[in-house]
Amino acid sequence: MLSGCLVSKEFQDYIAKNPFKAALSLTRADSVIRGVIFEANKKHHINRRTMDDWIKCTLKRELCIARKQGTRDLDKIVLSLARKINRRRTLERLRVEIRKFANVIANHKSTGIGYHIDKHMGTNRNIFSIIGPHTGVHYGDIIIVLAPEIMRHPDFNMTPQAATAFHSGKVYNHRPFCQTGKKEKRELCDASKVNAGAIRNWPEVLATDICAQYLEKKGRNAALKSVDVLDFYMSRDSHFCWEGHLPSLTPLSYVQNIIIPDQVWKQFTRDDKSNFHNKFRHQIQRCKSKGRSFRIWSPTNPPNWNKHAFSSMVHIHPPFHRDHGFAFTLECLKTREAFLPARFRRNGGGTVSFTAKGINIFITLSTHGEPSFKNKNAREYHIGIMAFEKHESWIKKGNGKGIRPIVLARDFHSRFNTAAWIDYTINYDSRRGIEVFACQRGHKSRPMVLNDNNPLRGICHVGFSCWNHPVEFKKVIIA
Repeated sequence: MLSGCLVSKEFQDYIAKNPFKAALSLTRADSVIRGVIFEANKKHHINRRTMDDWIKCTLKRELCIARKQGTRDLDKIVLSLARKINRRRTLERLRVEIRKFANVIANHKSTGIGYHIDKHMGTNRNIFSIIGPHTGVHYGDIIIVLAPEIMRHPDFNMTPQAATAFHSGKVYNHRPFCQTGKKEKRELCDASKVNAGAIRNWPEVLATDICAQYLEKKGRNAALKSVDVLDFYMSRDSHFCWEGHLPSLTPLSYVQNIIIPDQVWKQFTRDDKSNFHNKFRHQIQRCKSKGRSFRIWSPTNPPNWNKHAFSSMVHIHPPFHRDHGFAFTLECLKTREAFLPARFRRNGGGTVSFTAKGINIFITLSTHGEPSFKNKNAREYHIGIMAFEKHESWIKKGNGKGIRPIVLARDFHSRFNTAAWIDYTINYDSRRGIEVFACQRGHKSRPMVLNDNNPLRGICHVGFSCWNHPVEFKKVIIA
């Protein structure tokens, strides 16, 4: 946990290599800073680029102050940008928060387990968690319960057991039905990953695997009772439960509950308790358990600690199961695509549907799951929505400065409020071409249609990008 965010081991190493960029990532992810900017934009329109420049320069200045370095040149730039923004109270609130990040980064020392196998398996860039209720063998006495919305993030995934179990081979002890073939350890682990945003029936997938492991231990003819299966899952070693891999930088705004035993709370200093109350005033739940000496949960007589854990962890908002899809915010990618961990289900075509708020939206349909500047073999269609100064929408075949749009629509958003949510649908067919249309509150746009006589083959990956304004996406479904 680092100044408003949960951070991975890889991000901590990144702090040592490039403290300014690491601190900038933290400030952009911080819910307090984002809230102050949103509130200021609601009352007074503030140029986003000027605000970004002010935040960058202020952060550099505060890092220099924390390291006791000179700030004469930066003082002039910060003052000049502050005059352009002309919102003294807003900037002062932001400066206080930015100073906190600068002090944390300047004095940061890497922590965590740092298990070398995690780096080999590629999980050092994630934060580990357990999916669902669990009160068996655990890492500590404090439980942090995150809101299920984090599972819609494209960087989130989960595996049937810990990644280290795939490396050690213990995964086969509990899941002998796992098909290995000629796959290497890391390849098998990657192939076992499930993303809640990409799979509509992911709860059934998890439940089926848990039941299969239960029958493997109790006997394949054992009766499947929900109470017995739940008790089996909650009491087993945490390494053999479904392991969630959170994004490398997870804001504390996703924290839903924090469960702390009384005797642990009493060991905190007054400053620790004050910090907890300031950050998690309404999320803290204290219980009477004595740390590790609790009984395993049972339906008839749950101990206090387990009761809190169970009631918190199984809480999922009702729309979450029905309303699947990815949800994320992109900010200042400069048209460098972020490809989602999902692809079209059938060869030769597919559909991308999403809801977005913002302008300068760019979608890439590609044969490869990486940008063309990294892979020259990639063949791509590029779709721009409300792009650049003229707010035009277009479809291109390929990407580059010399490539002109094949389809150009200047009135694609003529009836829409771009400050509100708009539903988009993109249909791709390798035999016919591409169709793009939008809808807002029952009003549909004229579709952009590309009838390509020589269509690209093998299109299956989808990437999203933006320009100099943040864009929010939700209900992103690739089918």
